[in-house]
Amino acid sequence: MIKTNEMTTHDARRVVQDCFVQVMAEEDKYGGFVPSTNEPEFEIHEQRVLTEDRITGLQTQIVTNNFEPGIQHRVRDLVIRQGYNPNMLPDTRVNDLANGVARVLVEQQRLFLLRLEDRFAPHVIADKLFQNDIEQVNAPEYDTKFKGPSLGSAVHSFLESHKPVWKLKTYKARVWQLGYLVEYLGSARPLASIKAEDIRSYRNAVLTLRVKHGFQAAQTFAAKQTSNKAARIEPKTAELIFQPVRTFFSWAISSE
Repeated sequence: MIKTNEMTTHDARRVVQDCFVQVMAEEDKYGGFVPSTNEPEFEIHEQRVLTEDRITGLQTQIVTNNFEPGIQHRVRDLVIRQGYNPNMLPDTRVNDLANGVARVLVEQQRLFLLRLEDRFAPHVIADKLFQNDIEQVNAPEYDTKFKGPSLGSAVHSFLESHKPVWKLKTYKARVWQLGYLVEYLGSARPLASIKAEDIRSYRNAVLTLRVKHGFQAAQTFAAKQTSNKAARIEPKTAELIFQPVRTFFSWAISSE
């Protein structure tokens, strides 16, 4: 079940970005600090000082490349959820992930500071790694030898060609099932560049989905995974999610 291929820079970036989405969603759900005494100004000032100190501490860790146990534990959990063996990753890759997680936490603290002043103001992300155009800027470059459609366009064509003959319930199921595949491998990924190991890697990732993964539609695929084996979907459920992938690739091959 453990991936044996190396975690690339793009893989690590995606892991960190997924972590950012999850952490910021949790912070937004929290809604901000609410004073509990009759001295709210003092409480808010105290929270501001503590948060600014926390940001300074995280930035120091980023500069010195010396990360606290909490960040190291979070990195290990993220790596396991992605199907990698944390003990087999090189130190440089682990440090990259720790650097990214620390930057996630800095942005989380910045959002907390903003909510101390204004509970409704939009949060402007400072770190370029997490800005809205990250998918376009950080999309992996593929060898120009791979011609033909991208995974995203091929899946769209597959869904549209079968929509007239499928029941609406079946069509909707295939949209989200294949949507997981597109999210995991990347919409811009050339279909011709996808290898058997990529599909095995995706299947392993499906097996780590949480039982209630379908109840959080806004979460990313990575956010729906869990390292807690007791909280994962059953293999037969994972097979139902993965089966349309076989059908899709059989269609894609026959359509060439």
